[in-house]
Amino acid sequence: MNKTHDATFRYIQILSAELFKSELRRFSRTIDELFQSNRRLTLNHGDGLVFAGQIFKPSQAPSHGKLAYTTVDESLIPVIQALVADQQTVASDKKLMEQMFFRLLSSCNTHQDVRDALPDCLQDVLPPLQMHERTRPQAYTLRGDDRAMRQFEKILPRIEFYSAVRLIY
Repeated sequence: MNKTHDATFRYIQILSAELFKSELRRFSRTIDELFQSNRRLTLNHGDGLVFAGQIFKPSQAPSHGKLAYTTVDESLIPVIQALVADQQTVASDKKLMEQMFFRLLSSCNTHQDVRDALPDCLQDVLPPLQMHERTRPQAYTLRGDDRAMRQFEKILPRIEFYSAVRLIY
């Protein structure tokens, strides 16, 4: 793999990590709250929760050794179901955005190319781009590919949403 592809993957990793950092914190807080609520309701002091075959560990759970997981109290099932649905939505959005970022950036060779390919809401996420002004329309790398441009236009509001959430939280 050449240096351009390495940089593309690094950019995608940075963009993805920054855009979804606040969502991961929100999920962690929700799991901590669920864990505490479940602990109060069941008087069970396990290391985490298990629901529908999925393990949910609070942020202060031990990371090694033999861990005990407890089931979720029946009264908390709607809350954990909403959490699981939200996590699935965010995971799907993340995957779609990473795919779009690859489409946008795979042919970029310079910081200016990257700056011009990405939407304005992402300029501050990658420090090397902050000093560059836009010289071409966003998503210029998709020109001539109507399907890819429609996909970009469809996902752009989600990119803008997560970018705004990142700044707020």
